[in-house]
Amino acid sequence: MIRPLNTYLLVIVLTGLSWSSWAAAEPAAAAPPPAPGELLDLDFPGGTLGDYVEALRQVAVDVNVVLATPEVRDLPVPPIRLNSVAVGAAVRVVEGEIHLDGRSGLVIVANEIQVTGPNQKPVFRISTHRRGRPSSAEVHVWSVAALLSQDVKAEAILTAVETSLELMGGEHAQSQVRFHQDTGVLIAYGERQHLSAIDHVVDGMHEAAAERKAADRMAAESQRQSQQLHDLKKKCVSLEKARTALEQEREALLGQLRQYELKIVQLEGQRDKAGQK
Repeated sequence: MIRPLNTYLLVIVLTGLSWSSWAAAEPAAAAPPPAPGELLDLDFPGGTLGDYVEALRQVAVDVNVVLATPEVRDLPVPPIRLNSVAVGAAVRVVEGEIHLDGRSGLVIVANEIQVTGPNQKPVFRISTHRRGRPSSAEVHVWSVAALLSQDVKAEAILTAVETSLELMGGEHAQSQVRFHQDTGVLIAYGERQHLSAIDHVVDGMHEAAAERKAADRMAAESQRQSQQLHDLKKKCVSLEKARTALEQEREALLGQLRQYELKIVQLEGQRDKAGQK
């Protein structure tokens, strides 16, 4: 049976069946999504926790939910009716302890992950751990918007992260990595050493992107200077041609001047002879 921590937020209609025997019901009736920040209504007929999250996404435009542990999606959830509740309360209402097939208590925990940056919406993580033995796994969030703005594809980021986890061996099997397109954040769930490896990968990609950006600036500056040098060479060739043309014109004018001077000398000689007569 479930012992939710937020029972004052909802009215649960029990069907008379134990939690372990609940059957998957038809999807919740569609309702117009509320505007961001408004309270929501939800009438969930029962099913799995994955079904509940999908029903929540239909009525809450702001909700970002990460199902962090592999088993959490298929856990049974009873019918839930919510009236005028906030998104965070609607997510946390599934918190509590359940018993499945006589196994020890399984505790469902819903946490809100704080993200920073403009226009970033809240992210909620739903995970499980055995009673008295909480998981050491954590959720980390990285902003990769700067990488995306430099034409780094989301697929390339995910591939690099998954490759780093594969190099750590089989222990990374419980790790989960998701990319949220709308907010440009990378969300990962796993043990601290796996999250540390992802952190190194993201930092390395930021450094590589910065180096590429610096190299692009240098290449652009080199191209600009090469173009300037090319333009100066063309201008020098043009000026050299103009200088040659002016030099030729100068020589021609000097030649004409010498002819005029010679003609003047001849005329003066003729004038002197005529005067002597």
